[in-house]
Amino acid sequence: MAFLPRRALSAAVLPALCTLAFAAPAQQNDGTDTAVTHTVFQPPPVEATAARLAQVELPDGFEITPFTTGLKNPRILAVDPSGHVYVSRREQGDVLLLRDEDGDGRADGEPRQVLHRPAVHGLEVHDGALYIATVKELLRAPIQPDGSLGEPELLVDDLPDGGQHPNRTLAFGPDGKLYVSIGSTCNACNETNPEHATLLRVEPDGSSRWWGRLLRRTGDDPCCDRLVSVRVTQSARTLREVPYRAKQQ
Repeated sequence: MAFLPRRALSAAVLPALCTLAFAAPAQQNDGTDTAVTHTVFQPPPVEATAARLAQVELPDGFEITPFTTGLKNPRILAVDPSGHVYVSRREQGDVLLLRDEDGDGRADGEPRQVLHRPAVHGLEVHDGALYIATVKELLRAPIQPDGSLGEPELLVDDLPDGGQHPNRTLAFGPDGKLYVSIGSTCNACNETNPEHATLLRVEPDGSSRWWGRLLRRTGDDPCCDRLVSVRVTQSARTLREVPYRAKQQ
């Protein structure tokens, strides 16, 4: 049995091996800026071979099979009620559409590009539309019967700068509000923008913006109500449950 997530899921695939050194300003406790050198190491992607998939432990009666391959750098999946599967690719700056008309658990044919937007990442399906997040933007595009997207509507164009944590994830909560994760600009910063390292809560049309304080990098499911536990990443290896209360900006 092949299966797909019903909600948006993170599916990070790292690009080719490279080492990058660059200078960037670092904030100090006295408010001054100091130039520091960063080295970013990105290991090569690992192919999902049959041998590696066989190592995944599953409950009795389940099996795992590839839905599609060759997507290079998929990040987020979102599935609408009709079974259209949307995949964001941040490096390629696009959203792909996958379909499984015959229900065999595999995508039919080649993926179809339905949106091009630089640094696109977060996806969420709600009320017949696909919500899309880039570093600075929140957009909404109507889903057509064939799965293609209508003209995107720009709802928000002033999300905080990305810094080292630019990936935005989206989810609608049980209150009908849209929650947008906003990471911090680095791992140890004196943030000057109160919306960094927060969850933003907006109406479906992008209005009435509220924020709730979190940590430096949010997790893959920002859905929450006024006072709930939100999964966040405190470090590269630690997941914690922390409470959050919404505040009006």
